[in-house]
This record gives sequence, structure tokens and C-alpha cells, in this order.
Amino acid sequence: MKLYENYFKNDFKNDKFGDFEALDEKEFKNYILNLKNQANKIVISANLDDISKVKKLLNNKQSSYEKLKINESFYKEESKEISQAFVRFISSIEIKSIYERAIISLAIYVLGGGFGSRITEEIRVKRGLAYSAFAFLVAFKKNYLISGYLQTKNESKKEAIKIVQEEFKKLVEFGISEDEFKKAKDFLVGSEILKYSTTQNRHSIASSECFSDLKQGELREITKIIKDLELKTCNDFLKNQKSITELSFYVIGNNE
Repeated sequence: MKLYENYFKNDFKNDKFGDFEALDEKEFKNYILNLKNQANKIVISANLDDISKVKKLLNNKQSSYEKLKINESFYKEESKEISQAFVRFISSIEIKSIYERAIISLAIYVLGGGFGSRITEEIRVKRGLAYSAFAFLVAFKKNYLISGYLQTKNESKKEAIKIVQEEFKKLVEFGISEDEFKKAKDFLVGSEILKYSTTQNRHSIASSECFSDLKQGELREITKIIKDLELKTCNDFLKNQKSITELSFYVIGNNE
């Protein structure tokens, strides 16, 4: 949240309730009614018998959701007496269609989708700087972000950050290789069924569709698009996404 609060010019807060079982109706109602930006208010509920209870908390005025403005790229550190540094990073990307979202979903998997991805290979496997390093897509209604994180020793944080910056630049400049492209397609298409295996997953997907201005169920189309994607199309798209490389970092670690 420190990263988001510094990244967006708009007032960006995320108040989370810890124990939702103990949350009473009055507390929930006051929270909804006191949200700072009423026009951008969205409520999504899973397995709720009486949706009218939630609808009463929403105003019926039609309003447009403004694109969140972002600050210039930054690097900020917060000093704490901890043995390792926690690094979060973020950049923006322009996505204008479900087709472009499919391309960037595949590209982000290549970049930071876990074991075998570029960031993990460079930071963990080759140099042993961190146990894991990830990058993933974050979708708001009018903003798309590539965000990620890693955890490393305090003395190696600068080296790890430099690697992240280099890999983002390489993705835009040189694109994806044929081998990476094939492996990413095989995994993303093959693992589609697992995305909908739990109620929590389905709820998260429904939330993502809502925040991305998509119809319910539309994200299923991404896998179909990825299946038929061509490598040249992906790399041509990435070459025009310079904003991907304009990374911002928020680091919590021991600066001594």
C-alpha cells in the first residue's frame, strides 16, 4: 500500500478489515457510506442470498470512473531493523482491448510468472539473491499496472533491483523468444481449468472483470486468444509499451 500511495496522485487508501466474522452491520455500513470517492464505489459479493442489502448501500447516481493519475517514477526506502529487504515495484501499461490484455498476460508470465520466468531465473537461480521474485498484472477500471515483489538480503537489494530494471527493458526491446513463447502458451492454456477450481478464485476473477470494465465471463476469452497468438504480434505490441520500463520502487529494509 505504501507503493500505491506514492505511485498515484489521487488519494489512494485501502482499509482492510482483519476479522470479518466479527464485523457488525453498522460498522460495515459506516465504512461504505464514508468512502472518500463515492462515485467510484463498487461492491462485489459472492454467494449472497439477498443482494438488495448491499444495493441499499450504493447510491444510484450514474458516474464515470476517472483514470487514476500517476506520479513520476520514484525510488523510496523505509528503514527498519530487519534482516532482509522487502522490495515492491510497479509500472503502467496501456491496454485497450481484451486481445491486448491476452498479449500482456503472456508477456508478464514470461517476465515474472514464477519458476522458469526471467526474473526468477536471473535473481534466484543464477545469483541466489532471493528465494522468489514475481511480476503480475494489476487491473483497475481505467488503469493497468505491472507490479511485483522480491525479498533479498539488505546488502543485495540494489543488485536485485538493477536486474529487475534490466529484464523489463529487455522485454520491451527484444521481446519474447520462440522457446519462451511456446512454453508460456502451453502453461497458460493448460492451466485454465485450475483458475476456476475454487469459489475464492471465481470471486477474484469476477472482481477483476468488474474493475476492468469487462462483462462477466469475458476473461475466459483470454485463454482462447492466447492459444491462437503469434509471436511477432506479441513482440510488435511490446515494442510500443515504453511505459513498462518506467518502474517505481518502494523498499523496506535495514539501511545500515
